[in-house]
Amino acid sequence: MNEIYELLPESMLNCVVNGRELRVVRISDSELTIRMTKEHSDSIIKYSGDNTSPLFVIINIYDYYAGRYDSIIVKKTSYKSICHRKYYDEVTLEYLDEDNIIDTKLTAAVNHYWRYIMLKSEDYDNTFSKYMCNYPEDKDYEYPEDFVSQREKICAGYDFNKVFNNIESEIDKKKYAIKISNYLLYDSFLTMNIKDYIVKYFKDAGVSLTKDNYNKINGVYIGNSFCPNLFPDDDMLIKMINKAHDNNLDITVECSYMRQDDIDRYIKLFDKLITWCNENSVYIRIVVNDYGMLYMLNDDRYREYFIISLGVLINKYRKDPRMKYKNRLTDKDMYNVKNAMSNEDYLNLMREYKVSECEYESNPIRYDMPLKMALTIPFYQTNTSGNCPLYAKLVNGERGRQKAVINCGRLCEKKVFLYPLHLNMVGRYNSIFAFNENVIDDVEYYRYYNFYKDYDSDKNCITKDCIAKNCITNDYITKDYITKECSGINMSEDKREADSNRISRIVFDFL
Repeated sequence: MNEIYELLPESMLNCVVNGRELRVVRISDSELTIRMTKEHSDSIIKYSGDNTSPLFVIINIYDYYAGRYDSIIVKKTSYKSICHRKYYDEVTLEYLDEDNIIDTKLTAAVNHYWRYIMLKSEDYDNTFSKYMCNYPEDKDYEYPEDFVSQREKICAGYDFNKVFNNIESEIDKKKYAIKISNYLLYDSFLTMNIKDYIVKYFKDAGVSLTKDNYNKINGVYIGNSFCPNLFPDDDMLIKMINKAHDNNLDITVECSYMRQDDIDRYIKLFDKLITWCNENSVYIRIVVNDYGMLYMLNDDRYREYFIISLGVLINKYRKDPRMKYKNRLTDKDMYNVKNAMSNEDYLNLMREYKVSECEYESNPIRYDMPLKMALTIPFYQTNTSGNCPLYAKLVNGERGRQKAVINCGRLCEKKVFLYPLHLNMVGRYNSIFAFNENVIDDVEYYRYYNFYKDYDSDKNCITKDCIAKNCITNDYITKDYITKECSGINMSEDKREADSNRISRIVFDFL
């Protein structure tokens, strides 16, 4: 290392001295200068004593292509000098780079960082992404004409009847629902015959089902998880749940985040729903997307009538369709990914608040799922803004000029943000959504979620241990996997209810 590097980003280079992570100010082939508080620098000098005592130093260098830090233990390190600044000290250490490991890795990191700066300053964003992570930059210039034609083109390319076939080969208790999430859908739901409405709901998205599969829709989601302005008024909501109840549909009320001004409204609304549930002797599922609402519903009078499901704004997980480019994920990285629900303390807290189910959306990355879930297909939300960027763009001219709006005029009924065709994304309401094609054709997708604790992502199948525990009796799995991998294992008709039926319902949402 002939150069002396100064003030490289901490995300690229840092070091740990005697167990404390410190900022690297300067590094050369034989010296390392670090920044620390005066108290810590005094302890380093005291520890070094006669300037020959060794220090325990680890240098961390980011490897971009591996997507991780390389930690190098520097075996021969000693204190050299100190420079006192006004608010901190800079301590210089001498070290020996055995086999030029630090030199090689740091040079590679600096070269990559220089390439990053040059691309960022001289090229367009998509060209930058092409060189940095093999992003298909040439496809970024193809846009759909509008959302309706984009949705029809996407959905018409798949046979959604396969969803019912795949689900029913993996799940014993089958429930299917449609999501009604804006005023255009609310109005048509109230005015049309329910069977005609369900057929129209799918056909408007370019989807055609068999008559039997249309008849299997036995639930409805009313409301919007993302925008509070799209939640129906109280009278409309009561009319909708009355119609759903009269047609023997399972009822779910989907709530967005709760603004301060909405607290009294929701208290009165939930009281109305309690009265309705009591009069009709039924339960209603409430999808909660706000911790304040979750706290509000933690009351005995609500627990008697409401089933609480954790919405996607609380049950967060990374699901951007560009993650495979950003993070260079392999197929194995897409399985058993953790989120907050994987944390036992968080899960116990949710159980204290009587959360019995979770809302998940179909996306390429497959997460741990400790509770029963509703799986929404085929679109999934990637991010949501508290203040609507679509309204800001249409009214203020810039999507960044956002502000809280109560009476927005529901401009999102006619306008959306369009994205390059290859991403299968759309900016709808105050959110961005993407389409997941795997959920339609891939039976393994549902098999994974039903048995994810025993799923072998390398073999793309259920493990031998899972079969030995008598949690699989499906003929397809028996013939396809048992014959090849697990011959001689005695299959039982017993089933583990908790493990084999994690998907409690499928929810269709075409936005």
